[in-house]
Amino acid sequence: MAMVRHLSTLAALALHAAGIGIAMSMPSSAPPAEPKEIPITLTMAPLPEPPAPKVEEPKPDPKPEHKPVVRETPPPPLPQPVIEPPPEVIASAATSVAESVVPEAPPPPPPPPPPNPGAVKAKDDYFGRVLAWLERHKRYPGEARSKRTQGTAMVWFVMDRQGRVHGSKLHKTSGYPVLDEAALKMVQRASPLPAMPPEMPDQQVELVVPVEFYIR
Repeated sequence: MAMVRHLSTLAALALHAAGIGIAMSMPSSAPPAEPKEIPITLTMAPLPEPPAPKVEEPKPDPKPEHKPVVRETPPPPLPQPVIEPPPEVIASAATSVAESVVPEAPPPPPPPPPPNPGAVKAKDDYFGRVLAWLERHKRYPGEARSKRTQGTAMVWFVMDRQGRVHGSKLHKTSGYPVLDEAALKMVQRASPLPAMPPEMPDQQVELVVPVEFYIR
């Protein structure tokens, strides 16, 4: 039975395919329609004008903003520590201040006591004896006498209480070396001179004596 059903199905399919092939092979009786021509009309539209360039108006400068000025108040200064200088610096500063103060002028010394008339007379007498003693030991050089060379030489010398001369030199020249040399030799020749009297307390005396050389 199955076999018979299968065969009948195949037969039906074969008949159907044959009918389709016959229909496709038969020519069509109506001719094909010709295509219609459609006229095309082109219209040239005017080109649009370019837009005018926009002129930008200058913008006004923005007004500066006036910001309020805020002044900051500085903080109060911190208290500085007090540094005390060392004692030696304080002492040095005190000394400088003391030295800068001009001291007051000391009072004038009291006037010397009036000289003892007896001592003044004794000193004058003594110097008179010294001059007379020197005059005794003066030698007028023969060469200067023959040429009539004249002048006065000043001689400085130091003597002690016993009259010994410890140094001499020419204090002022006479203008002639021969007379100056004769004056220095006179002092050396006259030593020792008369001793100082007790009324003179000096241990040494400096004298400047004139030695004259004149022809009388």
